[in-house]
Amino acid sequence: MAPFKENRKFDIQYNEPALASESTPDWDVVHYQIGRGEYKSRLQGLYTSRLQMALWHLNVDIFDQGAIPRGTGVIGLTFHQAPCHYCCGVLQDDEIPILTFGEEFELKTQGATSTLTMAVDMDLLQQVARKCTGHELSSLVTNKRLNIHPDDRIRIRNQLTALLTSLLKKDQLHLDDRQQVLLERVILETVFTHVRVKNRDLYPAQRLQAALLARKHIIDNPHSDLDISRLCQVTGCARETLHKGFRERYGMSPGRYVRTIRLNGARAELLQTRQYGMVADIAMKWGFSHLGRFSCYYRQLFGESPRETANRNAVNPA
Repeated sequence: MAPFKENRKFDIQYNEPALASESTPDWDVVHYQIGRGEYKSRLQGLYTSRLQMALWHLNVDIFDQGAIPRGTGVIGLTFHQAPCHYCCGVLQDDEIPILTFGEEFELKTQGATSTLTMAVDMDLLQQVARKCTGHELSSLVTNKRLNIHPDDRIRIRNQLTALLTSLLKKDQLHLDDRQQVLLERVILETVFTHVRVKNRDLYPAQRLQAALLARKHIIDNPHSDLDISRLCQVTGCARETLHKGFRERYGMSPGRYVRTIRLNGARAELLQTRQYGMVADIAMKWGFSHLGRFSCYYRQLFGESPRETANRNAVNPA
């Protein structure tokens, strides 16, 4: 996989996109400059017998298209401010690019960008993924991406960059077999100990914790926007995960739980009101814009209409 024989590190600079394409023939990559400016790039890295890690610095917008070497898996960690387009979609903050078994890819960056890339023997990649997550690698990959918490992604990127930088400072980097195996494990386990399972699903205990976090947010913010997208954002997990966690912990969907909390809040206020005609105002306050639907849900839960509850203590204006 690595063309370097004497030392186990490399540092190459390019001033033409074509040179960058020609230096990685196994990847079958076409490298285009699409942004204005003088092209400059630098490729630094190291390799073992089963892993190659490289830090690539670019100063202009580029577009890459090609395929990775067969028998190899490739994981990427990007340092980007502007959106990075990867395989027909914008790369999100909780996603890490991954390619396996000679897959084709497209990558478009904007502005100055750095990418930390690990090209790994597929057998080793699958072995570490299985050990760290308890799942096969194929079940962890969605749309050529691994799912991970944004904070963990930044932490992993910084840890591996610091490791690579410290190793590149050595004049010579000759590694024996034991040192190579140890380095491979450290690098890959740093990534896979934080990877979530397919579709951003979580382990059972984490699903229940996500439901608890969502419930706390609902209780603390009963009048705010509490649709499923907002709750997923708060908990950092997928819609399916949150639904499953709520059904496991509370026996109902997140939407039904929100509605139940709001109906109980509305009832408490209706029981305290001493004025006629407050039903609509209270319903709107608790997030029910459709009065007919509010009355239907209310009667199903409490066995009486909202108006009957409100009129119980209301003072007759006559």
